Amino acid sequence: METNLTKKFHWLLGRWKTVNSQWIFEEWWQKDERTLQGLRYHFRRGKKRSQQRFHLEERGNDIYYIVIAADSVERTELKMNLSDGCMAIFENLTGTLPKFIRYELDSRKHLHVIAEGTRADGTDHRVKYAFWRYG
Repeated sequence: METNLTKKFHWLLGRWKTVNSQWIFEEWWQKDERTLQGLRYHFRRGKKRSQQRFHLEERGNDIYYIVIAADSVERTELKMNLSDGCMAIFENLTGTLPKFIRYELDSRKHLHVIAEGTRADGTDHRVKYAFWRYG
């Protein structure tokens, strides 16, 4: 079942592992015609620990990146404001964390993810991941 959303984000689908030794994993799959689901997790003491659930959701002409915090039902929605081939930027300037997320697949087939925002205490926070496809 290929949809407009899967055509636009075919490069994101699959299983990813961090390039360095952090052992962080991210997986993306198609849930339905308008939704791609994702999960980022790591292993601690041999057990899989979920860090974050998220999905891409198509609503009319817009695409949203929705983050669901670990062990919570709290959602943060970021609207896609730029997409170019194998890159997409999502923003929610009224939120706190994250305010900005960028996904980009480079020429070496590494997936780079950057998320930025402001913590509850007012400090800026930025995380960067570099993944490669596996499995």
